Amino acid sequence: MFDHDGNQVGTVSDVRDGSAHVDTSDGDSGILDDLTDALGWDDDDDTHELRNDDVDTVDNDGVHLRQF
Repeated sequence: MFDHDGNQVGTVSDVRDGSAHVDTSDGDSGILDDLTDALGWDDDDDTHELRNDDVDTVDNDGVHLRQF
């Protein structure tokens, strides 16, 4: 998964009932701090549910988030 600037911020670890679950344990903590706030994610968790409204595009490279 990539932020709007193309920085890798996580990996889609699972898809359940049409919802992607993202593992952010390998993401850049400086970028993730702002991103988790914008997405309303709990900083203590490494896996988060990604809402469709937060996705800009999906392509062969991965999931790209909208600009926050």
